Formats: sequence, structure tokens, C-alpha cells
Amino acid sequence: MSVLLTTLALPAFAQGLVLNDANLRTDLNWLNQQGVIQISTSTWPLSGDETQRALSNAQISNIVQQRVIDSVLAKIKADNQQLKLGVFAETDQKNIPQAFGDQQKAQYHAALEFNAGSTNWDAKIRVNAEKDPQIDNDQDVNLESSYLAGKLWNQWLIAGQIPTYWGPGHDGSLIRGDASRPVYGFTVQRAEQTAFENKWLSWIGPWQYQAFAGQLDDYSAVPDAKLIGLRVTAQPLPYLELGASRAIQWGGEGRPESLSSLWDAFMGSKDNGGTGEPDPSNQIAGFDARLNLFSLTQIPVGLYAQYVGEDEAGGLPAKKNVFGWN
Repeated sequence: MSVLLTTLALPAFAQGLVLNDANLRTDLNWLNQQGVIQISTSTWPLSGDETQRALSNAQISNIVQQRVIDSVLAKIKADNQQLKLGVFAETDQKNIPQAFGDQQKAQYHAALEFNAGSTNWDAKIRVNAEKDPQIDNDQDVNLESSYLAGKLWNQWLIAGQIPTYWGPGHDGSLIRGDASRPVYGFTVQRAEQTAFENKWLSWIGPWQYQAFAGQLDDYSAVPDAKLIGLRVTAQPLPYLELGASRAIQWGGEGRPESLSSLWDAFMGSKDNGGTGEPDPSNQIAGFDARLNLFSLTQIPVGLYAQYVGEDEAGGLPAKKNVFGWN
């Protein structure tokens, strides 16, 4: 049994980022499948600008769709409250967080959150106190889900410790999910995900990228390793989204951290030994796709698949590949 209390809510402001939330994603996916809106939900956090743009262009045809839109707006408004206090407790402790957007990583958890921002900047300061953690990080108090962000030329520049999720999977991702604790680092992503205006590139449709670089904490295999990643998505058709992702662990204790080793990691040419030097990196990459069938069959169903491989040799994954679908 669990108990969640939220109190102390003050007026809201314009939100720059929308952090991982399972109920919100369910509503957005339902609206996508109904053809009411068009928005990518495979790369989190979402951009608040893109979320508002999609909702403002919603094609509502019945009262049920309107109620779901109202639910989304209410959730975003609640998340925008300037000051929030949350308390969580459970009698039966889970082994590890497994569901998308699960922020409760301890049996007992309290959080004080402050939000502020405007059109071109956004800040969330969240102080978490934990007891009996499910994922131990040797800290009773942390700032997970805190960030500072500024918008420049339709790009959000973000510094902080925010949960990230890459892929169309319902609960998990084969490359980067949010079941583990978030990584300290810097993130860059588009604000509004409009299509190219160039006639040669407009066929790509609405597109998004998210680039990340950060410092891994409590990673014992290679202490002080860095994490670098990039994800790109595009919607060439209103009912089809394609994505490509790559994540690289680079540097750390006993590993090279020169610019040349970073280049080797980027090229993937020395990841599998045989050079007499420590591998410059450990990396995975893959592709995913999501197909909404409503416009084709009038049935609100979506299909998705994700394919990921480890390291690289000759342009192909060098180690076992994994595949997920639903």
C-alpha cells in the first residue's frame, strides 16, 4: 500500500520542460492514436513549447476527446505550480522502479519543489529526502529532477539532473530509460519541433533531437566515466515516427580522455580491443519506430519496435543485438 500527498500550490507559469509522467504520456498517446494531435512522445523530457503547440492545434471531434485534452491541460497546470510539497510511503517495498515516470526510488520519500520561469527560461529546484532507498546512492538528500534551462533560437539548453527516456516502449527502453537514477549533465533539444521549410527537406516532417553529456555517479565498473548521447526522431507521415539513438560511455579511471580518444569513440573504430590500449568507450546504438493505425484502420491502436546493438565493427553492431516490440 502507498500514500501520496501533495499540498501548498501557488499560481502557475509557462513551462519549458515536461518531465516524465506516465499518466500524461498515456493521454498524449491516446490523442495521437485518435488523430486529435500530432506530437512525439518517444523522447523525454518533452518540450513545453511543443506540447502547447500540439494542444493548440488539436482537432477535437467529440466530448471524450475534449475531456482528455482537459486532463492534459490540468496535469500540466498542476506540474507548473510554483511551490509543491510531496510525501510518499509504502508498506511493501518494490525491488526496483520499473514503470515509466516512476520517481519513487525509496520506501519513504519527501520532496519540496520550487518552479519558476518565463517564455525563455525555466527552473525547477527539487529537494528530495529518502529513507530505505531501492537504488542506493549513499545520499539521504538529493536534487534529482532539478534543472536550469534557457531557450535560444528554438533550442532549450538545460543543466541539471533530469530523468531521460528514449524510445517508444511502454515501460522500458533498450538504450536509455528512467528506472535508474538520472545523470548529472547538460542537455540540448528543440523547443518547437516543426518541419524544415526547405522543399528538399520538408518531407522529413516534424523532427526532434536531444543531445546529452554528463558525469556518471556511483558507476563502479569504470569510476568517473562520462555518458554522451544523441537521439533524433522524425515523422515523415502523421501516423509514423522513426527514431535513432546512440549512447557512449567514455573516459573514467584507467581510460583515455584525450580528444583523439573521444574521436575514436565517436567513430567506433577501437571499441573492441586489439590495439594494445584500453578501449576508448563502451557504446550502444539502435533504431525504433512507432506506427499509429487509426488513420489506416479506424482502430486506436499503435505498434512499436526497437532494435539496439552494442559497440561497432565495420558499420554494424559487434555484439549481441536485442529487439523489443508490442
